[in-house]
Amino acid sequence: MTRVERYFPHPPRRVWDAILNPNSWWESPDKPAEIAIGATFEMKTIPVMGTRFSGLFQIEILDVTPYERLTTSLVALAHQGEPTRWERRTTFHEHEGGTLLTIVNAGVNTSDSGERLLLRAVKDLQEWELHGVAELLDRTHL
Repeated sequence: MTRVERYFPHPPRRVWDAILNPNSWWESPDKPAEIAIGATFEMKTIPVMGTRFSGLFQIEILDVTPYERLTTSLVALAHQGEPTRWERRTTFHEHEGGTLLTIVNAGVNTSDSGERLLLRAVKDLQEWELHGVAELLDRTHL
């Protein structure tokens, strides 16, 4: 499991809008994702060296309460062997006049070295994406 937290000096509604704006993502989906329970989309990144994973992720929205939480499944497809399946929970909490955003990746098989490497890469990517969200918030009025 990993946990990424970041404070934004903006209300949850603006942070939510920025998080869901593909312009803030390192790699965006081919088309905008529908934000509704059961909606699916794919996201492609570079393959993670030293793992069996291809860089293609299938994502399904499991739970959504706008401006409060977004829970998705994340399936990392593999060149060889079984894909890995995680759950990503993102919560938006009002905090000191802004928003405390928390992302938790759960369900990782920590006995699988490939999954551990992939998890580290995904955590780094999430931190990078949050920098993009901060920049988007600072330069726009979503």
